[in-house]
Amino acid sequence: MASVDRRPDADGRTAKGVGGDEYFAVPQANEPASRTWPTSSLTLVWRSWLDARTAKLCRTLRMPVSASELDEVLTRIREGNRAADLESTVLDFKRQPDSRDDAIKRLVDAAVCFANSGGGTVVMGIANAVAGPEAFLGCDLDPAIVQRRLYDLITPALTVGARAIESYGCRLLVIDVLQSFEIHADTQGRSSQRVGTDCVPLSPHDHRRLREERLGVDWSAQCTERGRDDIAPAVLGSARHALQRLADDRRPLADLSDADLLRALGLVDADDQLLRAAEVLFCQPNTNAETVVYQYRPTPGGEATAVHRIAEPLVLAFEQVMSLVWARRNVTPLNLPNGQQLEISDFPEAAVREALSNALLHRDYRLPGPVHVEHSPSSFVVISPGPLVGSVTTANILTHASTPRNPVLARAARHLRMAEETGRGVDRMFREMIRIGHEPPLFEEGTDFVRVVLRGGAPRTSIVRYVAQLQPDEREDTDTMLILFTLCQRRSVSAEDIAPILQKGEAEAESVLRRLAQEGAGMIEATRETGALRNESTGFERRLSRLSGRPSSTTAAPLTRSTGRCWPISGSTARSPTGRCRTSSTSTCTAPGTSSLISSSAN
Repeated sequence: MASVDRRPDADGRTAKGVGGDEYFAVPQANEPASRTWPTSSLTLVWRSWLDARTAKLCRTLRMPVSASELDEVLTRIREGNRAADLESTVLDFKRQPDSRDDAIKRLVDAAVCFANSGGGTVVMGIANAVAGPEAFLGCDLDPAIVQRRLYDLITPALTVGARAIESYGCRLLVIDVLQSFEIHADTQGRSSQRVGTDCVPLSPHDHRRLREERLGVDWSAQCTERGRDDIAPAVLGSARHALQRLADDRRPLADLSDADLLRALGLVDADDQLLRAAEVLFCQPNTNAETVVYQYRPTPGGEATAVHRIAEPLVLAFEQVMSLVWARRNVTPLNLPNGQQLEISDFPEAAVREALSNALLHRDYRLPGPVHVEHSPSSFVVISPGPLVGSVTTANILTHASTPRNPVLARAARHLRMAEETGRGVDRMFREMIRIGHEPPLFEEGTDFVRVVLRGGAPRTSIVRYVAQLQPDEREDTDTMLILFTLCQRRSVSAEDIAPILQKGEAEAESVLRRLAQEGAGMIEATRETGALRNESTGFERRLSRLSGRPSSTTAAPLTRSTGRCWPISGSTARSPTGRCRTSSTSTCTAPGTSSLISSSAN
């Protein structure tokens, strides 16, 4: 780019930057005069336009990492943690290279990576491998110039948010990148995506998959070369049997003809041509490719004593796997205080069904290979080809809006009761596992697979008894179950503690804790500290209302103490006296290190 306003620096020299821009010294407020900026005549106009655009983005969209979250991470680095240990799928730290060209290149690579993933925040000016104050090295790049250079050097053009912040006397550059609807690359055509804390190159398949997902292309809605003659009568018979077992408005579908049933399930196009979803559900796989490989081991790391390679249409494969799991279940009988008798399995059927159906329905069918199921008395593992869909991550899978990879296939499967209604399945997995005293499901993601682990074993009968005594609404509430599980691991929880576990914001977590502490639920109670602060704040509001003539609010924003400091709003702390979470008059949830998570007077 040609330079119009060519001014020398303090030594009478100019310097070349990325793309041919020349730099000169521009003293800024509270900044050293030796810093250099591009001299293009468009710089000021560009800076003003980007400032306005960034301000609009910040008003309308939530940044990947909020200012408070970033401040907390920087505090932890200052207190002795390494930045590398605090990076995540949405947060990356970088040291500013000596060369400005290299600095811009690193920011381009990071912005491309985050834009092709779920978005993220890059902080330049922090040493990854150093802990404490020495990690704060600083960055003297101008945010407006960085915005412009990234816009120019990324294809298609990408607008990022850029700002300079002061942290512990050190100036840092923060780049906020939102998830894009496009697939971006640098000027050399190189694309990458964020996997864990790394940026990995996009393969041609990944590039196609991301583009189709972001454009809303449904692989299962495309026509197939298979015809209706490729559907075996026994397969449709199995589907009809599943519909006949339902007690809702789906049951009459079982009486339809084959052609009408396929239409009702949305598995044919306007010309009655089979869609790929119909092929997956009802047609024998080509070349007898395996749909599922099921293995049973007496111990998770032992030799498999049973291996079943299932090469059947999805409808039959699903039922076969469920039968194999159910035949090997271990059952614990339990008598409730009201006389009700229960049989508790080592793995809840609803959780197993959801893990298996998610793997079969939301896998990437463009990738070869079957779904793998590894079953033992203490674990149930399902591995499916393809990563999570779109912006769904392991950190938001509970609260993210339903995003099926194969919508037509998923819709037909819900009609056949192979899957839960939209947005309910993962919640139910968590809820059902905790209700019998097991840990919540574990989700792991790689570049080309998703792994779900249900950790089983004998149920904790005291937890089952306690949950059975709760109100029906609370028994079916995933937030309630997650808080119960957490209070069985620690002495108390605050909204700040529980928010990432619930995968919600601190304000929502605060509301959940307040609800469970009310008389209607009565599951938990506030610590003395939180109660005292709440009463003090409420009393002040009442006095203020008398003076002002305005009504006081019904609730006050409490404070909680954490590491010797008071934090506003986010600290509703739930705990019972003596540090135990109150469950009922006969059951107590003990702190870690005791002989059991929950002890009860009845066994």
